[in-house]
Amino acid sequence: MRKFIALLLVLGIGIFSGATELLAQEASSSGFQILKEKFIEGDWRFMSFVLVCLILGLAFCIERIITLNIATTNTDKLLARIDESLKAGDVDGAWEGC
Repeated sequence: MRKFIALLLVLGIGIFSGATELLAQEASSSGFQILKEKFIEGDWRFMSFVLVCLILGLAFCIERIITLNIATTNTDKLLARIDESLKAGDVDGAWEGC
């Protein structure tokens, strides 16, 4: 799935940013220089990818925050259960508690 999404992103960048324009520029210009020029021009085709990256990054951060807040465990209870199992000599039960 990740390869498919990466392929779509590469194709989208090529289509929307005018890949033919980039290829027609001087061969002496580095890729970073071309990227910098497109950023300074601020064309909608280039800036839309900046916006998409911003939205995807923000969505990823929000998803991680929500997931980590939901997935909290009561560590005191967990350690107490493991400690009780170890005191009883039940090592397998302590592993199952984890």
